[in-house]
Amino acid sequence: MSGGAHRPHRVKATIGGITVNGRMHAKNGSFSLTIPRELNRPGTSALLQELGRTGAPLVVEHERYSRLGANIGWLRAGYLALVAMEGYRVLLDPAMDIVRKQIIECDERRMMTFVGTAQAEFPLSIRRVLRVIDPAWHRGWTVQFGQHLVNLPSQGDMNFYDRLAEFGLPPTVENTTYEYVGWPTSPTFGLDLN
Repeated sequence: MSGGAHRPHRVKATIGGITVNGRMHAKNGSFSLTIPRELNRPGTSALLQELGRTGAPLVVEHERYSRLGANIGWLRAGYLALVAMEGYRVLLDPAMDIVRKQIIECDERRMMTFVGTAQAEFPLSIRRVLRVIDPAWHRGWTVQFGQHLVNLPSQGDMNFYDRLAEFGLPPTVENTTYEYVGWPTSPTFGLDLN
């Protein structure tokens, strides 16, 4: 609110009883509001111009905590940990395209579910890369950050997230068997073609 933001941020604006999606710009303590057409229903712009002429009051509501945004943050961290651990084969794997797309296009959900919560208490200092052994439909990678379990597909598994959406994640899953792979302490470079 001090006007020091370096980029616009999303807001909800209510003008004369109409709520729209907008972007708040701040510069040198001054604020401006834009109402992008692509974020609102067709015809919104004409309604707002009419209300603006009548001097309708404006109420701006800033973004609240975004669970999707937080989960995408965990997904990004898990993906980077796996890349550091496994190297370029993760970067070149087409099964990871949806993961990269979700990280880049973070305003929309690309996968129904990708982050779960551990059923036991773990401090955030516990970080590990795990291979899911069982159940078979969940086979892939899980990167653990304390309670947060980031689920990533095995190489070439293009239907991984469809299965997760169908069968669910913990706490729905009663028993999952993992193999501890480790935690990256330095990045892995190169590509093992075997």
